[in-house]
Amino acid sequence: MRSEVDGPDNELTDGLPATLADLAEFAGAPEIADHLEMAQSACEAAFAAFPDMNRVALQAAMALKAVRAARDACPDRARGEVHHRLAAKEIQLSHVMRIASGVSVRATLERDVLRPGEEVALSIETTGPVAEVTPVLPEGWRHSDGVVHVPAGAQSTVCYPAVYRPGVARLPAIRVGVTVGGVSSETLLPLERAPVVLPARSATLSPDRALINAAAETRQIDLRISDVFPHSGQAALALPSGWSAEPVAGGLRVEAPQDVASGLCSLPLQIDGAHAETVNRIAYPHIDARARTFPAQLSVRVLDVALPDVRIGYIGGGNDRVGHWLRALGLDVTDLADNDLTADSLRSVDTVVVGIFAMRARPALKDAMPQVKAWVEAGGNLVTLYHRPWDDWDPEKVPPRRLEIGKPSLRWRVTDENAEVTHLVPSHPLLNTPNRITDEDWKGWHKERGLYFAKSWDEAYEPLLSMADPDEAAHEGALLSARIGKGRHTHVALILHHQMEKLVPGAFRLMANLVARP
Repeated sequence: MRSEVDGPDNELTDGLPATLADLAEFAGAPEIADHLEMAQSACEAAFAAFPDMNRVALQAAMALKAVRAARDACPDRARGEVHHRLAAKEIQLSHVMRIASGVSVRATLERDVLRPGEEVALSIETTGPVAEVTPVLPEGWRHSDGVVHVPAGAQSTVCYPAVYRPGVARLPAIRVGVTVGGVSSETLLPLERAPVVLPARSATLSPDRALINAAAETRQIDLRISDVFPHSGQAALALPSGWSAEPVAGGLRVEAPQDVASGLCSLPLQIDGAHAETVNRIAYPHIDARARTFPAQLSVRVLDVALPDVRIGYIGGGNDRVGHWLRALGLDVTDLADNDLTADSLRSVDTVVVGIFAMRARPALKDAMPQVKAWVEAGGNLVTLYHRPWDDWDPEKVPPRRLEIGKPSLRWRVTDENAEVTHLVPSHPLLNTPNRITDEDWKGWHKERGLYFAKSWDEAYEPLLSMADPDEAAHEGALLSARIGKGRHTHVALILHHQMEKLVPGAFRLMANLVARP
């Protein structure tokens, strides 16, 4: 956005009308200047009258009357600048009139979470002078005899709307009307706890995303289906041609054809023949009920990734699912517990992958780094995924050779997920074996390329990639690899774990290369 004002621009309010009285000149509408002057004077009188609530209410009513007169007299040329401001002021003054008049309304529903077609009791308590109180419901809803009827076709609630209007309650709400000095006003008050309408058909899928590697044998996905609503509903997947699904305890066994084509497949879940949604409910004592909904579907990435013949030990820190995705790819992966970080146990694996932040989350790993380093020197392949400097990453002691992580992250990252990637050593094995990494593998990335890139490193490390955000200097610390004795250490600041969750093909192809024997 661009804003221009006459004169110096030193304050947030420079160039804007600070009071109602200033609005006429700002909007070029002298026709409403007198009305706005009266409204401003009444507002100031209401402030001055506090704590005399009767007088506050009367002055607010006079201000509201003048605001409405200005709205009605506003010329067409100025409506774009005037009407939305006066509408907001009308809401504010109406609230002042109600509060100063001593009118308080408390409305509650018997339940906060509803489904289409349900009924729920509504109770309304009013204190103070007699006021007009009526429920205001979304289209299609009904209220009779203290009961709210939610229509069968009610849309699920959008708990996080794109637009927020202060002072305007979302429906259902309570309209409260008061009259002061012959001026009537209405305010729309929210219920004590805003209800959430969930979808008419919903279920939870686990997993909701899966991988099929054409280079591996398996074509099956065991899908668990839970939280089905309506409870008697029949759940089924809409399958592409050639796919099949057979019922098993708790869900379905989905199978792709042997010659399944590469690509991303979306398999929507249907309940009683209609598309279902997945509901993520959020409930805490200090906030209203919340829910996020999204289509219930199984996303399957089919790709063809050549796999190295390696035994992989995965050391996770609880912040990624890289071990899961390596298994899904078809690799032999063992999760290493703390008591597995010994010289004898390390000899049973060819590659060790250290998950993000694991050096901090797994103190035993840091203690075991001398054994890990000796294992690397003897021929082991160590892959460390991105860490932050404060994740117990001592640049002198943790990696086999000195490797310093840059900070702050804002300085040592590439946020453009489409940033061009240059291969600094195109012939390097990690970019060619068993999969040749090309420009295609850098397409379709999500969120960013990586962060906490290496800042400096021992000469043993070789930077393999270069990349940059627009108009910034290139970074070479995203992927470093060094021969250490008979083995290898590769440090990865690319967010491969996130790309795997988003089923980005290039992340799987590169990871298959990184875990290959040196």
